[in-house]
Amino acid sequence: MRSSESKYKDSKHPAVRLLPPPGGTNRIAFGAEAVQEAEPQHQAETKWHDGRQFVPPSHIPTYSKEQLRGWGYPEYDPAYDDPIWLKETWKKEYEDPRENANFFLDQRNPEFWNNVARKPYAKAIIRSDQHWNGRKNMWLQQFENVLDSNGNRELIADALDDCAVETKRLVQPILKHRITEVFLKQIMRDSDELGVPFAQLLDTQANRSTLFDFRNRIDREGDRGAEELFVEWESRNIRQLADDHRRETERLKAQGGQVLVNPEELMDRLVFGEKCRKDGLHDWEKQNYEGALISWREGHEALWRFKAPEYNAEAGRQLRETHIALLKNLAQAAIKLGNFTEALEAAEMAIRIDDQDHKAWFRKACALEGLGRIQEIEECLATIDSIAVGRADCERIRKDTSTKREKVRDILDRDGASNKRMLQRGVQKSIFSEARDQQTAAEPASVRPPGISHQVEAVAIDDAVRKKTDKGRC
Repeated sequence: MRSSESKYKDSKHPAVRLLPPPGGTNRIAFGAEAVQEAEPQHQAETKWHDGRQFVPPSHIPTYSKEQLRGWGYPEYDPAYDDPIWLKETWKKEYEDPRENANFFLDQRNPEFWNNVARKPYAKAIIRSDQHWNGRKNMWLQQFENVLDSNGNRELIADALDDCAVETKRLVQPILKHRITEVFLKQIMRDSDELGVPFAQLLDTQANRSTLFDFRNRIDREGDRGAEELFVEWESRNIRQLADDHRRETERLKAQGGQVLVNPEELMDRLVFGEKCRKDGLHDWEKQNYEGALISWREGHEALWRFKAPEYNAEAGRQLRETHIALLKNLAQAAIKLGNFTEALEAAEMAIRIDDQDHKAWFRKACALEGLGRIQEIEECLATIDSIAVGRADCERIRKDTSTKREKVRDILDRDGASNKRMLQRGVQKSIFSEARDQQTAAEPASVRPPGISHQVEAVAIDDAVRKKTDKGRC
């Protein structure tokens, strides 16, 4: 195993120039001072395996924060741009255990690296990598789609040779448009799944009718009509995929998730879920509620689709406990940020896991309050009171429900008083009675607008005095 000093030398991150050497002084230098005092411990002083010296690029481009934000880079704490603040922060972390959670942890402990990843700058780097990995995967998928489309064009052209002459005449003029290509690709996939020849499936009444509609609209509206057809087709497919996803989600919720037979994958998800829970708590304590919401949401996404096998009861218990803790925290953060719909969904999912968890019911009550569904809160509070019976903290729980009931009662009283005042003002102004019409009729003519007469009288005009138009004059 390489020594820590060797690892330090091999690091490729430019920030390593600012770090003190392992086991050395706590002093951190910046700017020209760093160049004078720096020891050969960063990449600039390392050599390649063949002995060549590393030469840094002559020009490193700089970009503004607006440019980086436009390109999708995550933002980090602007205090990291201040070298004085950064120097003082790192000095505290090297000297004060209260500032550094890794002060007494070994690097072989997984919690050591979890604490490192919780630093704001490290989280920005991790999310930047996730962002660009997602972009890279999207580009690769687009490239695969292009290759697949090119291959399908050749297959479609060969398959059309076996079709009837009428079908060829129908398809040939519109084959260049995307909507026709997408439709024929769908016919080809159906042909492979059903085991029916492509020509036979294409010549069915429904498919020929669709092609006739395409041909008529494209002949009538041209390229614009073809593009609108493609957009309508894609929108319909997107709605269908959304419906399929919704049905699959409901099925997984009803069944409790997919069973994870592989114990290693199950353990990895448990560890990741617990890490996300702690990451969120770390951000919550620093009042970074958005960061806490993101961490708890990631943990929920990693766990909610899965469940442990029945023979592994301990893993199932850990999975449920970790997931319900993430859901309750997620609901709390969503309520704090005003995302009441997400909070309600998280609280209801936690209740489905354990309907005897009073905190989950209380989160639901708070989410319903935020959504304005005041009438539904009493059911949650009554359930909490029944759960509290026999618990050691029964008095505290019932005190919380009593406080919430008083708040709900005040809201209902204010709403009732407001409605009553509005009704009284309406009655006083005779909005809901016939007196208003009588009052309007009794107003003097100078106040009321002139009435509209449906009788039109012709105006007599003397031809001798009427002004005539000279066509030759402008």
